[in-house]
Amino acid sequence: MGSPRYAGELGIEGLRHSLVKRFPYSIFYLAFDDRIEILRVLHAMRDIPANLRS
Repeated sequence: MGSPRYAGELGIEGLRHSLVKRFPYSIFYLAFDDRIEILRVLHAMRDIPANLRS
């Protein structure tokens, strides 16, 4: 579930993102067998690669 679009660009294996319906936010997370780790929630108009690198 979620798109791996930024995983290759940022070199973060398993990174996924999903857009929040009706709101301009993206949730960036890593999915594991027993949990999901949310890394960032960013407004869609932000420079997403720059924000995820920091």
